[in-house]
Amino acid sequence: GDVTCYQPWQVFLFFVVIALYAFPFALLWWQRSNSRKLPRRVRIALQGKYRDGCAYWETALLLRRLLVVSVFVFEVNVFTRMMVLTVISVAYLLIHTIVKPYVCRLTNTFEGLMHFELTLIAVINVRNAGFVEDATIPEGPSA
Repeated sequence: GDVTCYQPWQVFLFFVVIALYAFPFALLWWQRSNSRKLPRRVRIALQGKYRDGCAYWETALLLRRLLVVSVFVFEVNVFTRMMVLTVISVAYLLIHTIVKPYVCRLTNTFEGLMHFELTLIAVINVRNAGFVEDATIPEGPSA
């Protein structure tokens, strides 16, 4: 193609997306630093399902999504892309296991399983990316 990447409108759109991802965190920070409280409905929407001290978790999940999309967009080497995505998946699995941000134990367990599944898929894709990088075709029963 003859379309130039990273035109001004694309850069602007990228910064708008970052601002939208940071909005819940900024709103919670504003609430803590300001003496006025947010309306009850807004507080319940932002903090209702999280344990005390874990209201930032929605922003952490949005940041994970932003990291994954950014790696897919900006990294051209397939093997490196899959390795970085695996590291991101493992990091979020470990952080979720340590923090356990939700009030409900079942929700923590379910999200932990989802992070484990994403990590497992990422590890499998690292193997496949190695074959793509070497331009080899796997043969045999495990292919």
